[in-house]
Amino acid sequence: MRKIQVMFSMMMLLMTVLTVSKVEAKEIEVTPTMTDILLNYEHYTAGVYNIEGNNYFQLRDVAQILSEGSSKFDIGWDQKNKMIQIIPKKQYSFDYATYDYAKDDSYNITYNETKLLKDDKIFSMKAYIIDNATYFQLRELSAILGIEVGYDAKENKVTVKTEPIAGVHYIGKVNFDGTNLKSGEHPRWAEPVTSFIYENSNNTITTVDVNDEITITTYDPNYKVQATKELKLELPIFGTFYSGEQFNYISYGQENKEESNKEVIRVVKYDKNFNRIAAASITGDAITTTIPFNSATGRMAEQGDVLAYHTSRTRYTGDDGLNHQSQLTFEINTQTMQVMNELKPFPWNHVSHSFDQYVLFDRNSPVYLDHGDAYPRSLVLNRGNSKDNSKSIFEISGATGANVTGVSIGGFEQSNDHLLVAFNSINQNNNYGYTSFDLVGGDVNKRNIYVYAVEKGFTKEQGDIIKTEIANYEKSNLYTTTPTLVKVNNDKFVVLWQEYTENSNAEDFKFVYLNGKGEMTSAVQTLPDFELSKVQPIVINNKLIWFTTKGNKKTVYEMKMD
Repeated sequence: MRKIQVMFSMMMLLMTVLTVSKVEAKEIEVTPTMTDILLNYEHYTAGVYNIEGNNYFQLRDVAQILSEGSSKFDIGWDQKNKMIQIIPKKQYSFDYATYDYAKDDSYNITYNETKLLKDDKIFSMKAYIIDNATYFQLRELSAILGIEVGYDAKENKVTVKTEPIAGVHYIGKVNFDGTNLKSGEHPRWAEPVTSFIYENSNNTITTVDVNDEITITTYDPNYKVQATKELKLELPIFGTFYSGEQFNYISYGQENKEESNKEVIRVVKYDKNFNRIAAASITGDAITTTIPFNSATGRMAEQGDVLAYHTSRTRYTGDDGLNHQSQLTFEINTQTMQVMNELKPFPWNHVSHSFDQYVLFDRNSPVYLDHGDAYPRSLVLNRGNSKDNSKSIFEISGATGANVTGVSIGGFEQSNDHLLVAFNSINQNNNYGYTSFDLVGGDVNKRNIYVYAVEKGFTKEQGDIIKTEIANYEKSNLYTTTPTLVKVNNDKFVVLWQEYTENSNAEDFKFVYLNGKGEMTSAVQTLPDFELSKVQPIVINNKLIWFTTKGNKKTVYEMKMD
């Protein structure tokens, strides 16, 4: 709404400073209509005015339609020159799309020779002011915006082509609306990831998208679809997916508010074609659970015949009459699909609340990472099956149990000698007030990015930590996502993150290289037209590969590495 008000003020000012030639509406042919547009591979329908046989588009509608890709632009007002400014490579901010609204058939129209400013160059063109908004012919805007405009007579569509972005590939649509993009806004706790990608042994790539169903799509190296498969959720709640060396695994769950001994979590084993093989079934009494995967992401890792699954749950009613949330850990024999570890309400690696969970194997020993807000209030590592091997690596300020921590984990990997944890955090040294809902006196989204490298073989009392600040946003007007940490080899890692404006507009995509100690080995670099999602990237032929879903559009990103 603020953008609309600014545009209204700009247009009114424009009408007062430019020489205007008024034309009575009845003297020209004006018809509100809808027109179809094919933008590269996407179809749009826009409300326009057909004036004397030509379609005129509102400038902000064009900015909305081109808000992604190489020709995106923002609209401003140049006070010095008293004219509309086109700001290239900046995303136009809008609360909701209006380009597809039908135009009014009752209007006031004024013809105007309008000047636009872009990169210190002034462009003059024919335009109409209709109800305080500026309308242009799309073809006249094409040179300014760097787009190619045509017309498909057979399909009766306006065609618009933009410059392709190297490494960005549109690969189709998903059967749901939504997004898997990382955000500059950070909730108090994590939630299950629902988008995954992995490489197959035959040089194909498979993506897994979870909505009401699980959609599995396999692509050739050129991202042409080779096969698709749909799976029904076996229980109502999706937990996580894991692509193992020989098998795939999916966890499902269901609520148990009645606190009965029914099945609450099911971990299903599939072959690599997603044919069901077997399942581990865990009941409510065994894990004292009312809601599985609550306030959690949950992740899996394997070593030999052992599958470690680290997630969380809401427990049965306690002596205080409350249902508390905490971590939940399984170690499953993948040959028998039986749970191997002893299940207790308060296991050796108990963390409560646990707002995010990671796991990996260091040789034959599982290492668990949790984001705790109370017991402990820290990012904490637990190794093996002994509390002596529990180590808080990043202490969080505030009262025990205050849900607001100002911290989010972004990745957990290992080198030869260190465990690497990537995360973001507010400045924990500031005198903020932490409650279960707010950060009093501070901006909970104003965070810096860190990587901590913890010596393998750590104990509660031993194990050095190498602390590296990757990026600092405390004095910036920008915000950051949680970082993504990708392992290339034992001495090369990449940290990825996206910058956002205060209005939640995506800005530059950033990355930096690290060594096995988490130390930066390059300057921070920028890819302006890339977007970061919650998908954990894979490494193929010296490229990082992941995908985004936005609306129902699915796009693959390939980032070539140094």
